Amino acid sequence: MRIPIPASPTSTAVPEPPSRPPPVTVSMTLNLAERSFTPHQVHGNAGDTVALTFMGGTEQHTFTVSSLGIDVTIAARETKQFSFVMPVDGEVPFFCRLHGTASSGMHGLLIFH
Repeated sequence: MRIPIPASPTSTAVPEPPSRPPPVTVSMTLNLAERSFTPHQVHGNAGDTVALTFMGGTEQHTFTVSSLGIDVTIAARETKQFSFVMPVDGEVPFFCRLHGTASSGMHGLLIFH
């Protein structure tokens, strides 16, 4: 009687995770009129430099990202530039301290993957 020999297990290669794209500069203009950020989302990848140009409305506003320690004041009718490196993946809220919170009023999201 012959005992069947089990086939040797097939090798399954584990795919390498996709590599991150090299960091780039994400440049955007945010209009701060009508007590809103337009646009209200900024997209990119962790490690990217975010270069924002703020176009002030008729009132003073702030661009505040509490979790990143960012708090920029934009005077009425001022055009101001500010840049930072996005250190994390995920959705990070920003808001105007004078007219909103991280989840209501004058607010938006940094969406980075």
